[in-house]
Amino acid sequence: MKIMSTLIINRSDVAALIRFDPLVCALKKAFIDHSKKCSIVGQRFFSNLPGPGDMMLLAPGLSPDIPADSVKAHAKFPDQNPGIRGLLLLNDLQTGALLAVMDSTYLTAVRTGLSAAIATHTLARKNAKTVAIVGAGVQGRSQLRYLSTLRAIEHVSVY
Repeated sequence: MKIMSTLIINRSDVAALIRFDPLVCALKKAFIDHSKKCSIVGQRFFSNLPGPGDMMLLAPGLSPDIPADSVKAHAKFPDQNPGIRGLLLLNDLQTGALLAVMDSTYLTAVRTGLSAAIATHTLARKNAKTVAIVGAGVQGRSQLRYLSTLRAIEHVSVY
């Protein structure tokens, strides 16, 4: 029996490992696969939390191109920065072995911000250089950061 070790990947390691161009390609492919009904539909399970945290989320995930399944566990604390914190667990699809435990707070901000940036860039006029961002928190900043890598932005309004 082969024993595999589990990778523990903290926030700074996650940030150092993310590569922008491959991530853009992967997210675009995921959007296309989803619209063509080629992807596995994601599920989300919510529970209320007592106290300063107001919600917990479990989000299992599968991708047809990756031989692993994932479960994201997040808690939402609106008065904190960042307000969403959690972990992503990655398991081998054939054996169930836990491959990695990683900080998903940064991953979620990147995925959400880049997804919004890709959608905005794709749907906006090609010559648009003005953008309005609703929210100045982690996700708003992430959306603006990634949109400005996809196109030239001359004016930003933040609400």
